[in-house]
Amino acid sequence: ILTGLFYSFFLIKYINYPQTFNILENFISIPEKESSTTEKQFFDFEKLIVQIDRWILEKKYCNPQITITSLAGELGTNRTYLSSHINKHKNQNFNAWVNSLRVEDAKNILSEDRDISISELAQKLGYNDHSTFSRQFKLQTGLSPLEWRKRLES
Repeated sequence: ILTGLFYSFFLIKYINYPQTFNILENFISIPEKESSTTEKQFFDFEKLIVQIDRWILEKKYCNPQITITSLAGELGTNRTYLSSHINKHKNQNFNAWVNSLRVEDAKNILSEDRDISISELAQKLGYNDHSTFSRQFKLQTGLSPLEWRKRLES
């Protein structure tokens, strides 16, 4: 008799499980966040843009040790999110983007300082040797740094 009573009670609880679960769910539910995920992502995106712009203005891309991981840490984000942002909004990967920033800076420096050596310029921009710098410069401009300088002088 006791066994029959137990199974009867169990069956009734099992049949009413969805109703019981709904009652319990109201007590254990997590409150909604104040802002939606989309708003949060928009805020983070805006904050990231401001931080990247400041990083560029401070010419931190000239650090020869810069990596996407170190930049992500400096900006307070993760490597994957930063990489995705650069790929999507700059249409380049991290290394190509840093090289493009350096080459743009090099073009400005070459037009302002006619006496700077290519080796000195490469070092100033964060390249370990002038041949890597010259190769990147030629990839982006179609000219070597010396050819660029000569074109400016003429």
